Amino acid sequence: RFVAAMAAKVSAFEPGAQVLPVVKAVATQGHTPGHSSYEIGTEADKVFYTGDLVHHSIISVQRPAWSIQVDGDGPAAEAMRQKTLAKLAADRARMFVVHFPFPGIGQVVANGQGFVWKPESR
Repeated sequence: RFVAAMAAKVSAFEPGAQVLPVVKAVATQGHTPGHSSYEIGTEADKVFYTGDLVHHSIISVQRPAWSIQVDGDGPAAEAMRQKTLAKLAADRARMFVVHFPFPGIGQVVANGQGFVWKPESR
């Protein structure tokens, strides 16, 4: 019943869609089919919300090729994690990651075959 009650208020979207004026969906499938992350903000001031792309501030970042048991498609999740973290590091993008220690805002920096999480100062 709850889903039926919400149906008129929910809109489906494709990855890459501009969901709101300052929110863009980004395809990051692998953890689950159709998984999306989000770029939030303006070009001058934005943050990348990862969703379930990464789960641990050390393991997921330093060893992005390691899958976790809950990844629906391990190889796809590993490849997407590596690709997305490499882009975020190259862009020096701010990230918001709910699975990381509070406040979960920072950047990744390339380090060998992996990355290092650099949280913002509180």
